[in-house]
Amino acid sequence: MKDGYHLEGSYNNFLQFWKENTEEVLHREQVKSPHPNIHLAIKKKGVDNYILTTSEGRDENNKIAEHLLTKNGDNFFMDGAELIYDPESFSLKSEHGEIIISNDAIHWKGYSLSDFDCTDYYILKKSRLFSGWIQYPPDIEKPDDLIDLRDLNIHDQGGIVEFNHESTYYTVELVQLVYAHSIEIMKLAIYDCPTSALTIHRKAISYTWVNPSASRIGLNLRNIITGWTLKEPGYINSNNLNKT
Repeated sequence: MKDGYHLEGSYNNFLQFWKENTEEVLHREQVKSPHPNIHLAIKKKGVDNYILTTSEGRDENNKIAEHLLTKNGDNFFMDGAELIYDPESFSLKSEHGEIIISNDAIHWKGYSLSDFDCTDYYILKKSRLFSGWIQYPPDIEKPDDLIDLRDLNIHDQGGIVEFNHESTYYTVELVQLVYAHSIEIMKLAIYDCPTSALTIHRKAISYTWVNPSASRIGLNLRNIITGWTLKEPGYINSNNLNKT
């Protein structure tokens, strides 16, 4: 594919979705047709074949469609149909849609997303995967008696993980946002609800933020504690610290 670029991975337009749908005027971007939240997973199959799976929401649970992108020499094909390739912009286009690949995002128009009432590109940001944990003391008077969830994974483009113990629910969220259209941050938030009840309008019980390129982030509220580390070569966190 594109020189020096690894296409496989997960992508999500949560930032675009949030900016177009948030109730907070300070952050909202006015558009004629707000985009729904779309997740894209790309997996390599063979040497130059890629499976592109689109889903509605923050992950791969609500599948929309699956496409096969193939490279044969200097030619590209989507589901068997040849694409018009522009090497300068790295645009792949046909009568069914267009995909533009950049270093940190894929701009997507048409194909399986053409059923949605949006004419502008979906801006699907490439996500980073974090390894983490959640701890919860059932009795706040015994803070060292913890329920411990380990070896969890979350991505930083609106990824969510649920904690549930005896009808006590928390949702942990990791997301890249832009404050007031100008300040880029990575935000870690905790909500006192299951993931099924979470919307972009719900207020977190607490959150923190760091530089968007940060590789480690955590939050300790005493009654719920969570920590996350970027999964990169040689990374160390409390999930793998004592593993050989």
